[in-house]
Amino acid sequence: MKSTSPFGLRLRIALFTGMVLFAVIALTDVTLATLLQTHAHTIGDEAEASCDVDTHQALDTFAKRLRKPVFVYLCTGAALSLLLIWLVVHYVVVRPLSQITRAVERVTDGDQNVHVPIQGAGELVSLSLRFNQMTRTIAAQRAELLAQIDKIETANRERLAAQDRLVGASRLASLGTLAAGVAHEIGNPVAGVLGLLEALESEEEPARVAHYHALIRKETERVDRTISELLNYARPERNLDAPAEGTTLTDAADNVLQLLKAQSRFDGVVFSISIAASLPPVRMCTEDFTQLLVNLLLNAAEAMEGRGHIEVAAQRDADTPQQIVLSVADDGPGIPAEDQPHVFDPFFSRRRSSGGTGLGLAICHRICERNGGRIQLDETHAPGARFVVLLPVVSREGANA
Repeated sequence: MKSTSPFGLRLRIALFTGMVLFAVIALTDVTLATLLQTHAHTIGDEAEASCDVDTHQALDTFAKRLRKPVFVYLCTGAALSLLLIWLVVHYVVVRPLSQITRAVERVTDGDQNVHVPIQGAGELVSLSLRFNQMTRTIAAQRAELLAQIDKIETANRERLAAQDRLVGASRLASLGTLAAGVAHEIGNPVAGVLGLLEALESEEEPARVAHYHALIRKETERVDRTISELLNYARPERNLDAPAEGTTLTDAADNVLQLLKAQSRFDGVVFSISIAASLPPVRMCTEDFTQLLVNLLLNAAEAMEGRGHIEVAAQRDADTPQQIVLSVADDGPGIPAEDQPHVFDPFFSRRRSSGGTGLGLAICHRICERNGGRIQLDETHAPGARFVVLLPVVSREGANA
């Protein structure tokens, strides 16, 4: 039988007769085993007894009894170790990384006042410090940028206010110039007419009376012409989105030249016309184009004092094919550099003695503006003066309409 005692011994007894007797005795005391070994020879006179106390069986039994608890202890220890490792990784690595990730998301959403706690492993501590430094730098730069934007907005408001004041002052100055021109162009003829009427009251000679009547008519016509030019200058701009009336340049230019050549002031003027018949119509009514070209030609003739050469040319704009470039050039004395910035100002003229009002070029500028065009002085042209007019062509949709 198997012993359940940690002191179970297996005894082997050899009798004198040569037979071997095995006995397994369950012992609870080592002393009993020793006693049995000592007195085994009493079984026979010449019996040889040997007793081998084998402890291996006891150790095996003890090991079997300990095997299950040890397995439980190992599993429990492994589970506790894994839990400890998870806690360490969570609080040292995962949690700091999660906080940094949430902080990055807040910064991405526009919140620069974000700080993460300094915790975790050495690299995470360094990362947290760098992140906090980055957010402080971003917040400082953002504050500086907002301050700069505020300064720029303040400067823009001040600039707009100054621009409004400048525009207002410019309008007042223009109004003053216009009023001065009107007073000059209308006041002088009216004063002359009043003086002539006063002279007529005491004049009895028919020839002088007729002469005074002619002068009164001339000054009255001058006033009427000035008023008409002022009305043309003050006409409102046309709606450029509305279908436009097209003007063929060749036909309109021929009509203007025939009209002007009949006047004595153009007797000494030679005209050169270079306008291709294939050019498309320009987006301008015939009345406006006629007035534009007449004023340019009158200005050139007055500059040359009725003698010289005037060249009229038109072609497509090389840079903008939807525009026609019309130019009027003369070989007169030209325009002084100090007067060039003012040539399109109302009532600006150096030739008042010739009967000009100083509104001709201003009216040309106004006509071009209200028809979507542009006029400018070619400052490089010499000798004489050259004015360049950019006129939009009639679109196909407008032509079909």
